[in-house]
Amino acid sequence: MQADALTLQRARRGDTAAFEALVTPCEPMLWRLCWQMLGNREDARDALQEIMVKAWRALDRFDGKAAVSTWLYRIGVNHCTDLLRQRSLRRVESLDSLREDRGYDPPSPAEGPAEALEHKERNAAIRQAIGQLPPDQRTALVLFALEHRSYEEIAALTGAELGTVKSRIARAREKLAGMLREDGNNSSGGSSKKTKGGDA
Repeated sequence: MQADALTLQRARRGDTAAFEALVTPCEPMLWRLCWQMLGNREDARDALQEIMVKAWRALDRFDGKAAVSTWLYRIGVNHCTDLLRQRSLRRVESLDSLREDRGYDPPSPAEGPAEALEHKERNAAIRQAIGQLPPDQRTALVLFALEHRSYEEIAALTGAELGTVKSRIARAREKLAGMLREDGNNSSGGSSKKTKGGDA
């Protein structure tokens, strides 16, 4: 979505209504990003508010040539990555929270109770494993496997070299698969095939 020049001009002059008109359509996308990267609703909610504050303060540096969504997404990725580094987040959502939120694919309506429970347990194990990855690897894997961004997009968003992005994703998948295999020793539903292109 390209920024309307008049709306952008008004926002730069301090018109909060104009700013809201620019950013509100992007809030669902940013919420999903924050939830995927940070792993729980409270941190995601706080991060979304902080991202909007950062965007408001950086508005004079936004020239309107790129899409507003692209600009905000980049701010969001950088902010969430900084939070992961600063806080070393390790909280994992409970099965109840996973049921209430849509961070991962919901169970198929065709699934029976046993299959649905296995699906939720597998998602919980995946989220817990992702939460243990180093921040840079976690960011790359979330953007690739959950946000469905290309290697090139991830490199542009994170400022990393293309080869570095590929290496981070490969290492993250390897670690994730290892953690899920260990988890599988205690659960018959463990699997390492939930990330895109599961065979590194």
